[in-house]
Amino acid sequence: MSSSSDVRERSIKEEVAMLASTLNDVQIRLQQVLTRLDAGEQVAETGESREEELEKELREAVNSAKWLRMQNAELEERLAQHKPELEQALSGREHLLRKLKHARKVIRDLLQERGDLSPRTQGFVTQEEIEEALDGDIRYDRDSESSSSSSSSEPPSDVDSDRTVRLTSAGVASPAQTFIGTPQVAHTSHLSPGPSAIRSDNGSIVSDPIRSPQTLIANQPASVSQRPSPNPSTSRSSPETWHIHFKKPPGSSILQEGPMDLAKLQICLRLDQDAVSKIVDAISPNC
Repeated sequence: MSSSSDVRERSIKEEVAMLASTLNDVQIRLQQVLTRLDAGEQVAETGESREEELEKELREAVNSAKWLRMQNAELEERLAQHKPELEQALSGREHLLRKLKHARKVIRDLLQERGDLSPRTQGFVTQEEIEEALDGDIRYDRDSESSSSSSSSEPPSDVDSDRTVRLTSAGVASPAQTFIGTPQVAHTSHLSPGPSAIRSDNGSIVSDPIRSPQTLIANQPASVSQRPSPNPSTSRSSPETWHIHFKKPPGSSILQEGPMDLAKLQICLRLDQDAVSKIVDAISPNC
């Protein structure tokens, strides 16, 4: 009897041990399942938070797109409102550029007509400075400039097209007008014929200004240089007298000013004595 009870007790203990081991395994598996459930919940929470962030960013992007559309529409409206003013400003700018180009061309032509009457002193600008100021930021079209300069060499037929500077308020003509021109003579009330006097084609007497710097000089405008060289097509020269003939009289020929005192002319043009001597030599019939 005792042996059978021992066997039964031993078997019961073994079954209890097996049950305990099984329960332990089940507990471990349950713990693993719980861990996995917790991890799944965390992933789900993370996904939800990420989804919320994405939805928030989407809403912000939609709002930004709406705001940008509104700004674009407002800018287009403002552009449409200012477009006439912009076109007017551009047109005015082009007009001012054309006027500036024309003014520079007129200044260039006047400088070419005036020539160099006196040596450069400290108070005068140099030719390089003049060219630099004229050429500035706008470059002339060389072809149009050459054609316009060649056409400007012909005598103008209209008074409005005359480009010669006239200082009418001071009674002073430009240097190119004062000393060289058509055979208009000085008033005889200011002149007295002498050994150095010369006689023009119409019989009027012109005094020699080299004898006295105070001699009154007639205003004789023309579109020629200070010391012109004889040209068979426009003029005839002789050892004593200049004979200038025009096919079309220039517009400056109707200007009646002078005679003018050489001293007053020297003051108005700020000429030094060397320049005055050169002018007198240039207009002298004996040179």
